[in-house]
Amino acid sequence: MEMKKIELNFTKIDKALEIFGCFSVIAIWLLTIVSYNDLPDIIPKYFNAAGVADNWGEKSYIWTLPVIATICFVVLTLLNKFKIFNFHFTDITHATRLISYVKLVLVVILLLGEYRTIKTANEQVDGLGILFFPFVLVAVSIPLIYYYKISKV
Repeated sequence: MEMKKIELNFTKIDKALEIFGCFSVIAIWLLTIVSYNDLPDIIPKYFNAAGVADNWGEKSYIWTLPVIATICFVVLTLLNKFKIFNFHFTDITHATRLISYVKLVLVVILLLGEYRTIKTANEQVDGLGILFFPFVLVAVSIPLIYYYKISKV
């Protein structure tokens, strides 16, 4: 049985999502590399729902979010490239764009978390801030709601 090759027409939006996603992955690594030597020996590891650090650990923990961001970005990129998904869309372009949106949002959220973790560790801010988790909920919900609506068309 021969596999059917799917041709996608990438729009400027699709290309922009990929470019911003790549830049976000690079940014999280650069931020971490540049900040590492200035970090104290103990940094925040976890934050509660109010955005306040509630668990601390060794500064090597700071590498966790860049690694997670990179793994997620690569896995979702491969998922998109090889179409390893089964969404209920009439147009596969919508499914690939959804994955690109989610990928970008995920990496940006991790980048912001890394930035606030570094600032908290250096006592420049007090935690993630009360608006971080509502921002995460809204940022993740917008593309999902949009694509849920178009899938019903």
